[in-house]
Formats: sequence, C-alpha cells, structure tokens
Amino acid sequence: WYFACGEHARVQSLLSLLEKNQCKSEGESVRPPEVRPPLTTVVKDTIQAKKIVPVVSSSVDALSRFLLRGDTRDHAWPHLLATRQYSKAADILLEEGCKEIRFLGRRKLLFSLAKLAYLISDADGSLESPLGSRSRRDSALTIIELLLECIHMQVGHRYSR
Repeated sequence: WYFACGEHARVQSLLSLLEKNQCKSEGESVRPPEVRPPLTTVVKDTIQAKKIVPVVSSSVDALSRFLLRGDTRDHAWPHLLATRQYSKAADILLEEGCKEIRFLGRRKLLFSLAKLAYLISDADGSLESPLGSRSRRDSALTIIELLLECIHMQVGHRYSR
C-alpha cells in the first residue's frame, strides 16, 4: 500500500532487485561437491570467492548509507525492518507519522507500526544501551499512545457532525 505510486514504487523495485542480485550471487558462489577439480582452479575459485564476499557486504552497507541520507530517509524503514534494525525503523516511522498531515488513516498506521517496532526492538534485545534506550523507548511509546488517542478523537469528531 505504501509504495503504490511514484518514488515509493521505484525505491521498492530497487530494493527487491538488490535482494534478487544478492541471492543470485550467493547461489553462484556455492558449488556442490563434485569430482575433484585441478589445484589451479581451486586456488582461482578461492580467490574469486574472497573477492565476492566483501562486495556483497559493502553493497548492503552502501544501501544502508543511501537510505539514511536526508532525501531518502523516509524510504529506509522497510529495509531497516527487513534487516531487523527495529529501533532505527521505529524512529523513522514515528518521524514520518508526525510529518503526515493529509491522511489520518495513514498517520495512524505509521504510528501503529512505530509502536510495534519499538515493542519488537525490546523483545528482540536489539537496544544498544539498555538504560538510555529503554527510557527513550518508553517516552516514545507514551507519545505514540497520546497521538493515537488524538487521531481517534479526530475521527470521532468527524463522524459526530
């Protein structure tokens, strides 16, 4: 639903293409055991495998760096959720929910996703510093709950007219 139009669709297609390429390159680097190849090809394959592994990890890092830039930051949360970086995704979802002013349903959904991501980050244990992150997470959850109540009141006010 989120990537239904424009830039969002392009970012989603680029992310899926990158994942397909990574799966394809991982599949090519793994070779089933067969007849023993000559020693020179084993050395060449080992050198090629060492070259392939850093390229994949640097492409993921490059993708993360690209998505966390200022102009593409709002597209980063699906990637962060897929890579299990829940606390960063929750921060971005909360920020996007606060910026959304046109559609109450979309705003409510972004806040709900942020709340779930904060709760998952706590259950997953992906909080970096337990004391600071927990108090920050609790205050963010309180803010999200208040914002969701405001949305509920706005929706109720619209239908009571």
